[in-house]
Amino acid sequence: ADGSLRERLFLAGGTSMMPELDKEYDIVVKVTDFLGTTSESRIIKVTKSSYPVAQIVFRPSTLSIPRTAQAILQGEATFSSCPVEQDELTFKWRQKTSGSLGPAIDAALLDIDQSEIFFPAKTFVPGFNYEFTVRVGQKGDDSKFSEADFLLEVYNLPLVARIKGGDQLVPDSTELFIDGSLSKDPDVEDGVDQGLSFSWSCQVSLGARTDDCRDISG
Repeated sequence: ADGSLRERLFLAGGTSMMPELDKEYDIVVKVTDFLGTTSESRIIKVTKSSYPVAQIVFRPSTLSIPRTAQAILQGEATFSSCPVEQDELTFKWRQKTSGSLGPAIDAALLDIDQSEIFFPAKTFVPGFNYEFTVRVGQKGDDSKFSEADFLLEVYNLPLVARIKGGDQLVPDSTELFIDGSLSKDPDVEDGVDQGLSFSWSCQVSLGARTDDCRDISG
């Protein structure tokens, strides 16, 4: 019983007058004039129900890829009660770029109102983690939403060492020339300076034993 004498009654969200969820409450109103005449009571039935809050589950739950792989990320909204049709939901994706996280990607890739988002190969810079946030809400009501973060790891591929001329058979009187310029970093585009440094060593197999190579001086 509020006991209010006002012509309008306002109950704020979370009011203590209706403490329990999924219950029906009776609001009774009577009108009294200045002569003290009272009208019949009118009852308004109000049901206070819980709003279905989305729990967001990512599929896959974790993801680690090289730069050369494409990625598909899905944020699935599930509800513990009061199921909501999927076509009544909105999805907004954004990227976090603070701290040691990876640099910003093309914003157009995130401009999509769908639970599934696609990243083409070579979208990311290897060696960084990328963090994305998805906000799931209801169409027509921006005040009700849930958010969740997903961390994507983009790792470096191992360097590929190649030696040209390493399969030659030459007499000891002939110069031997071998070339490692075909080696590459798979994370760097072809035709671009690979930025590699080279360190050479030589070993000779003597049965089950391997020794360092020796020149004619011993």
